[in-house]
Amino acid sequence: MPPPFIISPEPDSSNAPGGNISNPVIPGNNGGENTPIAPLVPTPPIDPSTPNGVSASDAIVRNLRSLQLEVAPNLGETEIANTLVPPPPLPSVEGMGSGRLDLAQTSDISQLSQSESGLNIRTVSRIDIEQQVDGGNIAEAVSLLDMYFTEELGVYLGQPVARNFRTFSALQEKIVHDSEPTGTKPAILYTFVREQELDLILMPSKGDPIYKKVEAADRETLLKVVTDFRKAIADPRSRTTKSYQVPAQQLYEWLIQPLAADLVDLEIDTLMFSMDEGLRSLPVAALYDGQQFLIENYTIGLIPSVNLTEMNYNPLNNAQLLAMGVSEFSELYPLPAVPVEIASILTEWPGQAFLNENLTLKNLQEQRQKEAFQMIHLATHADFKPGSPSNSFIQLWDTTLPLSELRRLKWNEPPVELLVLSACRTAIGDRNAELGFAGLAVQAGVKSALASIWYISDEGTVALMNEFYNQFRSGWTKEDGTPSSTRPYIKAEALRRAQIAMIQGDWQIEQGEWIANNPSRKISLPPELKHLANQNLNHPYYWAAFVMIGSPW
Repeated sequence: MPPPFIISPEPDSSNAPGGNISNPVIPGNNGGENTPIAPLVPTPPIDPSTPNGVSASDAIVRNLRSLQLEVAPNLGETEIANTLVPPPPLPSVEGMGSGRLDLAQTSDISQLSQSESGLNIRTVSRIDIEQQVDGGNIAEAVSLLDMYFTEELGVYLGQPVARNFRTFSALQEKIVHDSEPTGTKPAILYTFVREQELDLILMPSKGDPIYKKVEAADRETLLKVVTDFRKAIADPRSRTTKSYQVPAQQLYEWLIQPLAADLVDLEIDTLMFSMDEGLRSLPVAALYDGQQFLIENYTIGLIPSVNLTEMNYNPLNNAQLLAMGVSEFSELYPLPAVPVEIASILTEWPGQAFLNENLTLKNLQEQRQKEAFQMIHLATHADFKPGSPSNSFIQLWDTTLPLSELRRLKWNEPPVELLVLSACRTAIGDRNAELGFAGLAVQAGVKSALASIWYISDEGTVALMNEFYNQFRSGWTKEDGTPSSTRPYIKAEALRRAQIAMIQGDWQIEQGEWIANNPSRKISLPPELKHLANQNLNHPYYWAAFVMIGSPW
């Protein structure tokens, strides 16, 4: 067992290091954010001397685009593995020790990644997109915007990326093809943040794209409200207030209201957000129209781009779950509810469980070699940090596993359909950290990833995770609550139903137990949390952080 680790609340702006801290918040499982949210730094105006500006090199690049230059021309359209160039494998499990695999130890692998990647040519600039939008060529703007987001993530990851869908019609046909087996009516909502305005483009599965300009949401104003929203919703000290509602309504007015009538007319039920810088870690599920949260009306997902998202539907009703977690750490604060979380989700979904010293890189590799688990749940610390992908990590028992090395686990061979990280957080206001979060499924080589934007308390995480697997196992139901045989299991819809259950107060803590709306579904709190008072878990702090990234189905 690692030595005990005592946590002191981190200082905020009102408490200098070493000063007295009043009303400390003690983190539990997924901890809660006990530090104020760092303000977003507005992106500076585009400078012609920068890679995003107009320059001679940009003109050359645009000419190359017109010749359909491909960094990797033979990449396939539907294979997850083909969105990035295959990496060299991680060291084999044989002979691996139990020492920590820190970033220094992976430097050789990281250098290989950089040398393999070759030149990531940017074929689209922000100026290109602006010109098409301002000229009213919205379909062309969509294709350029999707390509821009695709290449942006490729540059961040240091890897060539597939550019298979170069036109609006090709993007739209992919959505039609991939969504057809699910019975959903999806649309992609692209956001493009400009110095003086916010551009919204809705791409339905059929028909023309729909464009709206929001002049009130200039970059500086928009990102300030995003910061206010995150402060209000993610601070555990605000769980008894509704301070989040004002920024939540403002963001709804800017991001959703301009397209609200179109969404209704088109009968859209699934919204996939492809976000620009500054919005990729926005908890859109909690946008508020004054009466309801957005998640109450739409199934929601986050994608880096259509080009980078593998969305072919594959039913998971017979899939096995590999559930692993760590509750004790030598340097990070403990997650005492992880054993309860793992045990509770395995009452809802069949699989195998491994805790603490059994969550090693070696065992993680071995278990996937023994059985082709299509679902992997990791209940342990994970951080999306500023800087390169190698700075972000998942903490195993013996290893700090950089997210940049995830794809070397070859979770695309055979495919992992769903990766769940139930205790992660994303640095706010940092472009690279947000890119890492939005591109998690691509980095990991999985079809879908369910992850949290901020650390959530024990009580919220265990309840929501249990409800998610319960809803996913139940599949779609009719309006009267009876099972439907006409629709398949949908990941993002299961998350939506779990979040709605939290909103409606279906989960509460009473006398040392989590209690769902079904009296038979009770979960005892671990000893470390028996002190928790009776409480409702309907505040968005408990549920809005979780996002389905990649394929919503």
